Amino acid sequence: MHPTDPRRLRILSYNMQLGIRSRGYGDYLLKSWRHLLPPAHPSQHLEPIARVLRNQDLVAVQEADAGSWRTRSVNLVHFMAERAQYPHWEGHWLL
Repeated sequence: MHPTDPRRLRILSYNMQLGIRSRGYGDYLLKSWRHLLPPAHPSQHLEPIARVLRNQDLVAVQEADAGSWRTRSVNLVHFMAERAQYPHWEGHWLL
């Protein structure tokens, strides 16, 4: 099947890591404070993620905060759905 074939289904699984922009394992150790404190401008880190999600048919997002203090009350799934231009989205929590 050719990549431009309209019958092709584009599926993406994306780990947001709470939107804190980790680049590698070293960031977990050196920048662990990011898990507790909200970024000054959260959308600055989230816009590039939304661009990655755009143009997919189905996206599953992991580690998306539902709107706590560390994301300045921003529901990351809703934010990503709006910015990536998805008309339908759903957030489910599994414990």
